[in-house]
This record gives sequence, structure tokens and C-alpha cells, in this order.
Amino acid sequence: MAAAFVLSDTPRPEAARAVRQLRALGLRRLVLLSGDRQAAALAVGRALRLDAVLAEQSPANKIEALRAEAAAAPTAMVGDGVNDAPALAAAQVGIAMGAAGTAAAAEAAGIVLLVDRVDRVAEAIAIARRSRGIALRAIGLGMGASVAAMLPAAAGLLPPLQGALLQEGIDVLAILFALTALRPGRAERRPAALPALAGLAERMAEHAALRSLAEMIRATAERMRAEQAEPATLAALLRQLQEQLLPHQQTEERMLYPAAAQRLGSEAMTALVRMHAEIEILTGRIATALRLAEEGFPGRR
Repeated sequence: MAAAFVLSDTPRPEAARAVRQLRALGLRRLVLLSGDRQAAALAVGRALRLDAVLAEQSPANKIEALRAEAAAAPTAMVGDGVNDAPALAAAQVGIAMGAAGTAAAAEAAGIVLLVDRVDRVAEAIAIARRSRGIALRAIGLGMGASVAAMLPAAAGLLPPLQGALLQEGIDVLAILFALTALRPGRAERRPAALPALAGLAERMAEHAALRSLAEMIRATAERMRAEQAEPATLAALLRQLQEQLLPHQQTEERMLYPAAAQRLGSEAMTALVRMHAEIEILTGRIATALRLAEEGFPGRR
């Protein structure tokens, strides 16, 4: 063999930010539908902390998966390829990446993003929710003020000319209130201080306690290199990783990282999440090594 070429898909740079923003907006389930191999799709899903990964999906399979999700809750589909077009057309809300996506996907979707950034999906949802809320309040304000003005007008206390001018003033007031949708919402403003509920102090204390685990990993690796490690040693290490390190990582991602991302930017958290995913992969390899050692596999080293 003269050379080997390995091709792999990696998440978009803004994908981790998009996932965190969608979680913050209250979306409870994020699923990756991919035509790629299981191993490649699972790696991406683990790095992005998705709820489910469905790999090796044909266009028909994607439609079936979409219908299954839609039976449980309102569902949106984001895609950019020809294989995504049928699912985009079948989705309750189809969102196409229009800048670099195919024309078929753009034609099938109900919404087309003109910028090739998946985090614009979360921004679009946030803007739509805020605009809808402001529109409803503006309608309520205009109708409420109009009804309040009709009462004295019906009693003859408000002449027609003054009533018409008052109605115009109410309309202008409702329009001006509706224009507040152009300003950033509260969720889009970055708070100044890290809240205590983020648990920064608790996570720092856990980091100090995990230093002994790092020494245990190093000692176990040295014993394995010298062929002196017993299955009991690997089992003890695996138990510590599963009971201490992995729960610590999950708590960080659930409580600390979302609050930190609002101040530092989600890109700053991406590397940490990827590191957590790599640690999970290595923990799985240790579990495999333990199983082989217990079975007496001749290549257990």
C-alpha cells in the first residue's frame, strides 16, 4: 500500500452553539438523521450531546422517523441535501439551508435560511416567539383601548371628531408597541454575573477531588505497560470513572456550561464538550479492555 485516504464528517463549527441555544429555548428532543455510517454519525451525535442518532437513513426512512417524532410533539426538520427534500416537505416545519444547500431542499422547505449557519435556526425560533408575543400584546392593547374609548362614545360623552382622533392615537400607540420587536429580547441579552445555580463552586470542589483519580489512571497505565495490571485494578479504575468522572461531566454540561456560554460564547464551550465526549470514548475502551482481561483474551495488552 502506498497511501490511505480517510474521509470523515465533522460537526459544523456553530453546531454546538445551535444545540445549546435550542435547549435554552425549551426544545426537549434533538435527533440526528443521517445517511452516513453508524460509527461516523454516533461520533457527531456524542460530541453534540444529541438525544438520538439515526444513521444509514434513506429518504424514505427519514420520512418515517419524522412522522414518528411528529406523533409525540410538534417537529421541525433542518436539512440541505437532495436526500433531505422529502423529509423537509413532510415536516410540520421544514427549514432548508439555502446558501449552500440544494435547490430541491429549498423548494421543499417552508423556511429557507439565506446564511449557511445552522445556529440561525435557534435565532429564527427565538425571534419568531418574541415577535408573536409582542404582536398579541399589541393587538390586545389596541383592542382594549378601543373598547375603553367606545364606552364614553356610546354614552355621547365623546364627539365623533375627537373619537376619530383618539382612535388614530390608539392605532399609533399599538404600532409603536409592536415595533419593540426590533429590539433584542431578554433571552438575547447576556447577564453580567454567573448565577449561583450554575454550581461553579461545586464543580471546582469536584475538580479538586478528581485529582486523585488522575493519579489512579496514570498508575494503572504504568502497570498495564509493565504487564502487571490485574482485572481487579482495571475494574476499580472503571468504577471510579463511571461513578465520579462521568456524572461530574454530565452535571457540568447541564448546569454550568449553558450559563458560561452566555458570557463567554458557545464556541468557548465546544472544545470542553468535545473533550468530555473523548473521555467517554476512552472510558468505553477501558470497559472493553476489562472485559477482554476477564475473558483471558491473549491480546489483552
